[in-house]
Amino acid sequence: MQVLVSQAGFAPAEARMRLAPEPPAILQRLEPPAALALARELTRVGAPALAVDPEAAEPPILARSFELGPATATFIGRDGGETEVGYGEIRLILRGLRVSTATSTRTETTRKFSPGMAIMTQGLKMTRTEKKEIRSEVTTPFHSAVIHGPWGALLLDEAELIYQSLGPALRPSRLENMNTLVGELRKRARDAVYDDRLLRLGSRPVAFGGGDPFLVLGEILNQAQLAKLL
Repeated sequence: MQVLVSQAGFAPAEARMRLAPEPPAILQRLEPPAALALARELTRVGAPALAVDPEAAEPPILARSFELGPATATFIGRDGGETEVGYGEIRLILRGLRVSTATSTRTETTRKFSPGMAIMTQGLKMTRTEKKEIRSEVTTPFHSAVIHGPWGALLLDEAELIYQSLGPALRPSRLENMNTLVGELRKRARDAVYDDRLLRLGSRPVAFGGGDPFLVLGEILNQAQLAKLL
């Protein structure tokens, strides 16, 4: 904590707050040289830290459907492009939650008594019509997984995937099918690191704003695994 006070300029109470959540804790958004210096100092005093730029990472490949073979899995995107994944090449499997947001607009019409209208029309018309647009936003959480390997990052969204290739293992709900798929990948990719802490963290906003929380925190965990901190 003292390093955060001395190097990052936090007050002691703020430093404790930054370190309180379950890792990965995003401590501060800094320019690259300052971020590297802070990460090195934290690591030197026994608190492993990384300077990560999630925005520099290649966007994940979004899978639409899949085929699980004996030694490899093939994931097909919306554009028909295929990504072949050898089970022995899978390095990291992350589980977490993402959120979809839908915005709707409706027009509400009300009638109100209008003394001016009543006088002008000599009582023939007593009300005036008012219209008001009301916007509402609905957020829906859904499960996701990211598979990391030589191909980069492969994104599996519960709401996006078509599960028909599961055959007899197909279940009524998408979440059940998502769990089956991830379970099969874990069973076949025995050397892969599996991490589900982002399920426990939920869909909390990322500190300092910016980006999809699951993808940002997922890239931080990916970099941590590459640095052998997981």
